[in-house]
Amino acid sequence: MPKTGRRPDARAAPLPYRARRAGYGLPRRQQRESRLHARLANPSTNPPRAMRSSRTLGPIPAKQRILIVDDHPLVRRGLTALIDNEPDITVCGEAVTQREGLVAITYFRPDLVITDFWLEEGDGLQLVKEIRLHHKQLPVLLLSMHELPIYAERALQAGANGYVAKQEMADTVLIAIRCVLDGDEYLSPKIRLGLDPRG
Repeated sequence: MPKTGRRPDARAAPLPYRARRAGYGLPRRQQRESRLHARLANPSTNPPRAMRSSRTLGPIPAKQRILIVDDHPLVRRGLTALIDNEPDITVCGEAVTQREGLVAITYFRPDLVITDFWLEEGDGLQLVKEIRLHHKQLPVLLLSMHELPIYAERALQAGANGYVAKQEMADTVLIAIRCVLDGDEYLSPKIRLGLDPRG
């Protein structure tokens, strides 16, 4: 009888019940598949790590890129920290002046520009107009310290896709970003109420 390299009783010896249940004795790939199927069969458990950021096991979609134009370092840092903590959006660059903003748009090719109403050189309204002239499809979200509806009206007339009062920024800016990226218009709740008192 030719030698096979196995003990005669190796196949016949069953694994203990607890070992079979845990997947011991199986190749590692089969162990991982076994654990994956067990977790999918029990919705009460946490989803596998590979599924926590996506509904499918396919490739993770690219994040949408945002350019920040603001002459206040603390505002830029705060926005960057807030945005980069999200799974679907990221800050691709920063600028301080209107001219830098236009150069950064060409260089970084963002999906959205967030600009302050007042800049160190120039202003956000003029930047919005320049963007509409040279990058017609690029959405722009304008931030401002002004809560009066007249400033929001001026921003929309210039071509902005949204207007967020900085006093409400922490609670609304992420909502505004996604709203504008989806092709809709966004106004801060207080400003919208001021434009239309009927709500």
